[in-house]
Amino acid sequence: MENDKKTEEQTVERRITSTDDIEFRIEPTEDGKSERLVGYAAKFNKMSTVLFGFTERIMPGAFAKALNTCDVRALVNHNPDALLGRTKSGTLRLSENKQGLQFEIDLPDTQAARDTRESIKRGDMTGCSFSFSIKPGGDR
Repeated sequence: MENDKKTEEQTVERRITSTDDIEFRIEPTEDGKSERLVGYAAKFNKMSTVLFGFTERIMPGAFAKALNTCDVRALVNHNPDALLGRTKSGTLRLSENKQGLQFEIDLPDTQAARDTRESIKRGDMTGCSFSFSIKPGGDR
């Protein structure tokens, strides 16, 4: 998931969460005419895989500000040319619950969505990641 709002004081970090317990699936919409991707972008209180010497633990409430103030985009591999959904348009819906950050994406009829759908159904795509900003001095 990508966030449109960045400040000069913040840098975008891309870190990968552990995919061992990330859940997502393709399911039909109520009208049966299309499909949606549903699942978790992140789970709370789990240590991420090590990337560039960092591990992350996402705490409950970590996404609260973004959920209330940002236009978040669901992208394939963080590529803005492979847009699957967006909160501003209502095609991406996000919520926090006790487990983590849950999402629902109404998949568009685009090549990126068709490729993503097929890769998930085949079991080739098995995880999610997200971008986030760290304020200066925010690492510990």
